[in-house]
Formats: sequence, structure tokens, C-alpha cells
Amino acid sequence: MMEKILVRQPSQSIPLTRFSRIAIGMSIGFAALYLSIGLLILSSDRYRASGIHDNDLFFQADSRYAVENLTETTSHYKRVHLHPTFVMMFNPLGQVINAFTHQPQLTASILCALFGGLNVGLLFYFFTLMKLPLRWSVVFAVMFGLSSMQLVFSVLPDTYIFSGTGVILLLIAGAKKWKIQYWALITAYLLGITITNVVPAVLATFFFVFSGRIQQVWEQRSKFIQYCTLTGGVTVALSIVQKLIYDLWIFTFLHRVDEEHHFMFIPSSFSEGIHRVIDLAEHFFVFNVVAPFSSLVDHSLREGIELLSFRNSSLLSYSLVGSITVLLWLTLIGMGLHIIIKYQLYQLTFIKVFSLILLFHFTLHFLYGDDLMLYTAHWTAILFGLGAYALRSIRFFERYPSTPFIWAILFCVLLAANNADLMYDMVMAFHQDSLLKIASTFYFL
Repeated sequence: MMEKILVRQPSQSIPLTRFSRIAIGMSIGFAALYLSIGLLILSSDRYRASGIHDNDLFFQADSRYAVENLTETTSHYKRVHLHPTFVMMFNPLGQVINAFTHQPQLTASILCALFGGLNVGLLFYFFTLMKLPLRWSVVFAVMFGLSSMQLVFSVLPDTYIFSGTGVILLLIAGAKKWKIQYWALITAYLLGITITNVVPAVLATFFFVFSGRIQQVWEQRSKFIQYCTLTGGVTVALSIVQKLIYDLWIFTFLHRVDEEHHFMFIPSSFSEGIHRVIDLAEHFFVFNVVAPFSSLVDHSLREGIELLSFRNSSLLSYSLVGSITVLLWLTLIGMGLHIIIKYQLYQLTFIKVFSLILLFHFTLHFLYGDDLMLYTAHWTAILFGLGAYALRSIRFFERYPSTPFIWAILFCVLLAANNADLMYDMVMAFHQDSLLKIASTFYFL
């Protein structure tokens, strides 16, 4: 019964026009915030890659490749073997915007800011589906919008913010019990952005549509065939159109998959494994929301190159404001985990499937990937979704209507103050005057 009472249509308690105004307003507001920060980064005078988005400036993101894939008309697109139909899905829109801006870097910043704002609005919509009170839906969406993951990848051109949209659509599809056609379209969308996205999409479909049982797949095999056919058909169709328009055939890039061994960081000892687990846990549950002090570190694969990263950061790498913010955030996570265990919510489909998705990403990035901040868009929205689901399931918001909300508002204020320091560092990280970088370190002490 619990699963049945946790989902509603927003119109049951909120007029659709009011709901729409809030969702659209939040999307536009956060998109404007992200774009403003992106413009500051673009206009900053840097001693490295001055005036452009370059690869590996921040968290080892492939920003230059993303700008090219989003805006260029040539067939020299990068990393297609990992992002099969990304160009086909987003380059047309990028070229339309670029026709007005005539600045590819600005166009890419606009697109990322728009999708970042959209993600905040979509997650707000998801919270209303979870029967959260309106004010809590707003404040949770604001928390998400101010998280370090959202700020970084809504500002920094790369594929991750677009994957984040697909992840939130999985949350919404699970809450609304969408038809199989929608699951297939979301799967094709996520697969086209990054090939590893297919695993979370298939997991969510398996549990929400087929109840997590192989027997159900067999009993509803026509639905399963429809899912596979539509997912494959959309992917193939996008690939063919991409070949015709961009002369970009994904199969010619398959041989480059083996190049990814450069990004395999399999621990060679027990101590390295423990360090990797701690690093992953910090990025999974803390750094993706509350940014620690960042620093310039040496690139692990390109000698003589520096990049801004959390690689040397830890839970001790916070100012006083940051430490209080982390404490409040860990309290919220601890409450959610306690509720899930105490009330055995892990037996519910929603908790089960998205916990498995988190486990998949934890395992994948234990073995693959250098700068772990890159991948946080794949799970940050899920953390917020699981937390809201757990709190709502015990009617937390009805039992404690006032005091926790005040603490939530305080958390948002502290989160904005703490993460503003990260944005300042991104603007000033490679500034000609190194004293500005030093000053930023003490900005929010």
C-alpha cells in the first residue's frame, strides 16, 4: 500500500497554472544563474587557454570536445565511440543558437545552462509527484540547483548535464508508471549520450515495468519486445540520420574503445582499494553537493598540465561555513538511511532499483575514471529523490511542519555561500594574478 500512496498528479492539490509557473520560474532562474557564471568563466583572463573552453581545465572535463560536438558542422567529432548519437540529438539545436551568437563557446554555455535549469524544474516536478508539500518541493529543488554538481556541469560544457536530464526522467517515469514506449525513448536518449547509461535505464525498466522478475518479462514478452525494438529502432534511426547529415558513422569508431584503458584505475593493493572507496564515498555523498576547497593539481596523463580538482580534498577540506553545511547535509543523509533501514523501505521497488543504480555507478567508477567529480551528474538527483521518498514515506513533513523547514532554508543559504567559493575558484583558477587565487582560498573562512 505504501508505494501506492506516494504518487500523485500535481493538479490534485496545486493548480496546474501555479505549478507550471513555479517549475518554469525555477528553470529560468537557475538557467540565468548558470549562464551568468559561465559568462564570467568565458570572459576571465587566463594564463592557460585564455578566452576559450579547453579540455581538462576543470575536473578533467572534455569541454573543448563538447563545444565542437554541440556546434561544429564538420565530421571531426570526438569520442563518438562513447557518445554514439550525442551529436545528432544536440548539434542541430546548437547550430540554431550558434547562428545568432556566432560564438561556439557561448552557444555551448547557453545549452548547458538551459538543461541545468530544466533539470531543476523537472526535479521539482518529481518532488510534487512524491506528495511533498509545495514549499518542501521548492526547497529540495533549490538544494539540488545549488549543489556543486549542478553548478559545475550547468556551467562547464560536457555531456554530463544532459545525462542528468535522463536520470531525472527515470525518476519521473518510475513515479508516474509511464508506458513502455516512454521507457524505450528514455533508454535511447541516455544510451545516445553515454553508452554506460544503458545499464541504469534497463535496470529501472526491468523493475518498474516488469517488477524485477524474469518470469514477468516472459509473461509480458510482447511488451519486452516492444521495448527492445523501439529502443534499438530509435538508436539506429538516429545513427543513420547522423551518418547522412554529419557523415558520422559510429561503427567506424568502435576500435577506439580499447583506448579507454588509459582511464582504468584498478587499485593494485588493498590500501589503494580502501583509498578509492573513501574517495568514491566522498564524491558520492558529499562533494557532489557541498564543494570542498579545490586546488590546482597535475594532470595524471598529460605531463606539465594543471587542472582544478577535488583530488587532494577530504572531509577536512572545508571552511567553517562549509563544515556546518556538510554537517547538516550528512544529517539529512543519515536520517534518510535510518528511515530506509528502520522501516525496511529497501523492499520497495523505488528504493530497490535506484539503490542498485547507485551500486552500479559505485562499482563502475571504482574501476574506471580519473577525476570522480565528472560522473556525479549520474547519481546526485537520485540521492535527492531517495531522500525525499524516504522522508515522505513516514509522513515526516506532516509530523514536523516548521522546525526542519527552517533548518532546510538555513542549509540552502549556507550551501550557496560555500559553493560560491568554488565558482569563484573556477573563474580565477588560471588567472594571471596568482594572488587572486590565494585570496579565493580564504574568501569564505
